[in-house]
Amino acid sequence: MEGGQETPSISRTSVGLRIGFFLAILTLGLGWLAYHDFDVPLIIEQARATHPLMFVLLMSLLPLAGFPIAVFYLFAGEAFPWLQAWLLCLAGLAINMATAYIAFLISIKAYQRIARKQSSLKA
Repeated sequence: MEGGQETPSISRTSVGLRIGFFLAILTLGLGWLAYHDFDVPLIIEQARATHPLMFVLLMSLLPLAGFPIAVFYLFAGEAFPWLQAWLLCLAGLAINMATAYIAFLISIKAYQRIARKQSSLKA
């Protein structure tokens, strides 16, 4: 490798866990749709009944775990009036960005701590 850097490898366990998580979410979603007999008007009505604070909470936290944020924009357009949807998306995105920044700082500090311990063990 150039510059002595190694390419990070992804373990089979990591890939298996990601696929399992995806399949579990897919199964829950399809189960929920089947439970409601794929009644789209009922699903849309339930979407419109979503509390705005629940929407902001979910929009703030789920993208940190890899959930696509575009789904929230589409959902907001259907569930709320346009101005309320715009303001809720703005709030959710701002909270998401701040939370992601804090999570990044925490993970970098933990990584640096681990790197220091490993370098002191090698010395």
